[in-house]
Amino acid sequence: MDKKIIGGREYEYAMIAKDDGGLSSKISKSIKVRTILNRRIPTPKLEGVYDANTKKVSFTFIIDDKLKNRKLNVEIYKRSDKLSDWALYKTIEYDKSKVIQDDIPKGLMKMNYTIRLTDENKNSSNFSNELELKF
Repeated sequence: MDKKIIGGREYEYAMIAKDDGGLSSKISKSIKVRTILNRRIPTPKLEGVYDANTKKVSFTFIIDDKLKNRKLNVEIYKRSDKLSDWALYKTIEYDKSKVIQDDIPKGLMKMNYTIRLTDENKNSSNFSNELELKF
């Protein structure tokens, strides 16, 4: 395992086998490997609370300080239970001062949320933590 690679570079590998008696094989045919450049942006953290009076969920997005001056979009996904597929609820422009809310339909007992960030270069983050809110 080569743990010192740098993304986006090409490497060439070959092998020599050596037995317990100290005999060595000829060098193998080499292989070339191009590593992938990781363009992921840091994963956000999602927090939220349910207000029983207004019947709304309010979200807070916590992003890495490295992203503070970048133009970001937030993709909000939700599902009613862990067996359901995630559905894109909405995509919004990130604004630290803006509170995002979701109306909860009558009869629903809980909702799960997750978010993902995308930047101006179409790079994306991994999905955030899954937030489960019960009503």
